[in-house]
Order: sequence, then C-alpha cells, then structure tokens
Amino acid sequence: MPPFNQLRQIIEGISPLSDSAWEILASICEELTFQKGDYLLKEEAVCEHIWFLNAGCCKASLDKEGKEFNLDFFFEGDFFTHVASLSRSSPSDYSLIAIEKGIAIRIPKVDLLQAYSSSHEIEAFGRKFLQKLLSEQEQRATDLRVLSPTERYEKLLQREPALLQRVSLTQLASYLGISRETLSRIRAK
Repeated sequence: MPPFNQLRQIIEGISPLSDSAWEILASICEELTFQKGDYLLKEEAVCEHIWFLNAGCCKASLDKEGKEFNLDFFFEGDFFTHVASLSRSSPSDYSLIAIEKGIAIRIPKVDLLQAYSSSHEIEAFGRKFLQKLLSEQEQRATDLRVLSPTERYEKLLQREPALLQRVSLTQLASYLGISRETLSRIRAK
C-alpha cells in the first residue's frame, strides 16, 4: 500500500475527509526515511512537526543524569509528536528517536495550521486527533500511578504485544516504570 494511502486510511478512521480536503492535507505531507538511531526530534529543540509512522519503530525518551527513560513507543500506523513543544513552540523535554530503520510522513505545523483555515474537515480531524492523543496519554499516566508492575505488564501484553518483539527488555522495563530485574521476575511467573 503506498504510504499516503495508509495515512488516509488511518485518518478516515479518526475523522472522514472529502477528496478535496484530502488533497489539501496530502499536499503538505513529506515522506522521510530514517535509520536506526536517527533523531526525529532532539531534546531541547522545538517540535515543528506531526509524524505518521509508515514503517519502523520510534520511541520518545529522555536522558536524566545518564539514565534513559522511555516514555512511549510508536509503530506502523501511529501518529506521534511532542504535544507541549508543538503547541507552545517551546523546547522539548524529550527526544523522538528511531529504534528501527523506517519511513515516516511528516506534517509541518505551519502548513497544518494553514490547512485548518482552508478546510473545516481537516480542522475537525486535528481536533479529534489531539483528543485521541491526549486521552491515550492520560490513560498511560493513570496506569503508571494506580496499576501494580504486574498489572502494567499484563495490560501491555493485551494492548501492545508488538513491544515484546521489537523493544529490548531494558527499554520495556523503563517504559513500565520498573527495573529490568523486576520485569524479568514478572515474566518468569
């Protein structure tokens, strides 16, 4: 499936677009290939894009005093960005990094804002996309606060099994907010 067709299919699942609205949106999309280890956004840089992952895997992570904290992972069919940095034009407090070779479609913020003014359908998509993204982030924050490490791992197995095949145990433990040793004990049960 050509990259933009997959993008349109995912967008249509969030909010329908007419052919004319799709043409406006597609005209501002840029295809980007990346290698493992490439930064799509570096910590302290201002985020100026929304990405749609067509192939590969990326992560949101930060380094604090030499320790890596993995905040999220993104796979084929996922949209991702640094919401606070994008909306406020402020420096990001984490990086977006490729952990596999891949292809993304990048949508520049400045062009997207112009597209919003050209099409109410695109604006509606943007609003629904942001609501979906914030809802997912809120659920993750709640899970980290109220679920036990075992419950977090079991929920991850149900909702995001791809993580287990594509992410190292160290990265997975960091994402779950536990040590690698604790993760090994949970997996052994």
